[in-house]
Amino acid sequence: MRMRGSGLVLPAVVSGVMVMSCGCSLLSPSTQSSIEYYDLVRPEKIDSAPVNVEQFASFSGERHRMIRRKDKTFIRGSDFNKWLQSPGSMLTRYLRIAFRNGIDDSILKNADYVAIRGEVLVFEVNDGYAELGIRYNMQYRKVSLTKTVLIREKLERRGAEAFSLAMSRAANRFAKMVAAEANQIKAGRK
Repeated sequence: MRMRGSGLVLPAVVSGVMVMSCGCSLLSPSTQSSIEYYDLVRPEKIDSAPVNVEQFASFSGERHRMIRRKDKTFIRGSDFNKWLQSPGSMLTRYLRIAFRNGIDDSILKNADYVAIRGEVLVFEVNDGYAELGIRYNMQYRKVSLTKTVLIREKLERRGAEAFSLAMSRAANRFAKMVAAEANQIKAGRK
């Protein structure tokens, strides 16, 4: 005599064992780290000729992941250490805060400011240094200046926070360079 539904017992047992084994792996503690976001240090105000900072683009290879050059051609990105914004957006924000020098309507109307725009080409760690590569253009009326620079700042120790601090120092050096050039351009010297 055959029992009704006895053909369903074995598949039910196998399904139960599979659910239990999956449940154990789902309930076990995760070894994946949380994602940490980093930003540049907020800059001090820089006094200079009025500077209108336009949006910088990013051509550095990564949008938000912190990257480290391992050798001449190999670059590794971090999935757990990321920038708050893309390099171009962070540099734009940094410069706008640094040059919070009151571009009012009369300055805008008379175009009596130095405009700067550019591209972030390099934003990475390389051989113990934070490297910030920028191609930028500054313009005051009919005077124009275009440059490409690579600024290197030594990391004081290893790690994402040290990278962020060194990159902040590189951004600060760039901002001071822009201030000096803005003053020269506005004074009629290149």
